[in-house]
Amino acid sequence: MIRKIILLTITNLIFICINYVFLIKIIYYKFLNLYEFPQPIDNILFILIILFSILCPLSQYIHLWTEKRYEFILYINLFVILVINSVFTYAVNIFITIIQSLSFISSLYLSLKHREYFYYVLNATVILICTISFFAVSYLFGMDRYDPQKYSFNIENKLTDMCSDNDIHKIMNNDCINPVYMNIGRPYNITVCKNMDIVVSDRMNGIYKIKSNGDVIKPDLPVEASFNANITYNYQKDEIVYTTHKEELYVLSCSELNLKVHKDLPWKNIYDFDDGYSTTEYDLSEYWVGAGHGKRIAKYDMNNYNFKGYVDINYDEVLGAYLRWYRPEPSTLILLSEWGIYRYEKQNMSENLILKEKRFYISPFHEVYYDHNSKIFFFSNFLFYRVQYIVDRDISNVMSLYTDKGPRWLVYDRDSDILYVSNYSERVVTLIDVKRNIILKHIMVGPRPRGISKDIWTGKIFVVSGCGVFNLNVDDKCLKANWYSN
Repeated sequence: MIRKIILLTITNLIFICINYVFLIKIIYYKFLNLYEFPQPIDNILFILIILFSILCPLSQYIHLWTEKRYEFILYINLFVILVINSVFTYAVNIFITIIQSLSFISSLYLSLKHREYFYYVLNATVILICTISFFAVSYLFGMDRYDPQKYSFNIENKLTDMCSDNDIHKIMNNDCINPVYMNIGRPYNITVCKNMDIVVSDRMNGIYKIKSNGDVIKPDLPVEASFNANITYNYQKDEIVYTTHKEELYVLSCSELNLKVHKDLPWKNIYDFDDGYSTTEYDLSEYWVGAGHGKRIAKYDMNNYNFKGYVDINYDEVLGAYLRWYRPEPSTLILLSEWGIYRYEKQNMSENLILKEKRFYISPFHEVYYDHNSKIFFFSNFLFYRVQYIVDRDISNVMSLYTDKGPRWLVYDRDSDILYVSNYSERVVTLIDVKRNIILKHIMVGPRPRGISKDIWTGKIFVVSGCGVFNLNVDDKCLKANWYSN
């Protein structure tokens, strides 16, 4: 009995420590405060997290003293641990979630077959599942420490120094890269305005602009204004439009970087927004804004920025909520969620969009790029290491291009028929020959490359990573050094 108590105590101390960092430090302080839940709900969620960390080890002691009459409690607790951890590791990679599930099934089998090792198997499984979650989610979030009082991210220096001396050396000696701005922070997205001014969304340093002469301009905006996923640039009005994790709409003048509009989205405090997406619908003079996990597309007037209602589709037909879309023509809408692709068309003169075709398709955590001239719609498949694309409206024919690990943002150069893909997990931008479906080159740009953008006037490609902002000097000389991925 004493031996079992000592074993349980050691195991549960490890379990509680892991859960304190994983659940409270990461989940509570990063997410619950960032989303600003109403105070009663916020307190309830915090109490539930604490109870979860305590009740699981407590139930084991109860089982120990009551012998084996309440053994089912331990299995229920183990299942709860699996579910909660799997929800978050799914955001990193579906295969990690599968490993956790297999660990759970294996532990059930071993504990039932070898009763004498029941506690050893159970506790080893708990620690394994939680440890996998801790390292997986820490990798995804960069071990951010969120201060709810300051509403900003503060990342420890030793954990923030993502751009190593070796990374900098490789970048500075690479003829295919021109460092535009070297700054260690958490740059997330990028867009190129007129006169080659570059606007960067950095989750440590906020929104700032790098002028063509190298000067850096910072607007008078809070850091949380940079907690966005996608930036849409309206070159006709020279303004950028985006939404933040706090369910707010921002419109900035790109040239002056002045704030033009700041207002709450219609689903603020209703949906878990997380990642938003916006497009500029020139033929309708509207901005379309989608909730990352709220399954709605809102319309805003491009001139006075007033809310005009939602896009007229039946959202109950859509499986999933992580919405992206494009319009190959004014009467057609192609909608992409993490679980399917949908084609909507207008009926006669009606504004309602009717579902004409749908296809079940797994593509979580994707970003998209639509080329209006060639009518090719590209979208990244983060979990399966590939880029898919659709030509025009043919959602029944989804073609694949293989890239490196963790593809995120994309830019297509139709003149050279090359697709540029930022691969989050591999520190590289991959150049893909779309016509021949081969990888031309991997260009190392430093850790966590995300946003990638094309200057529509000069054709230059810019990318942002944990090392800074870079212009890819992709010419014939660079492309001669071809090497291929596995």
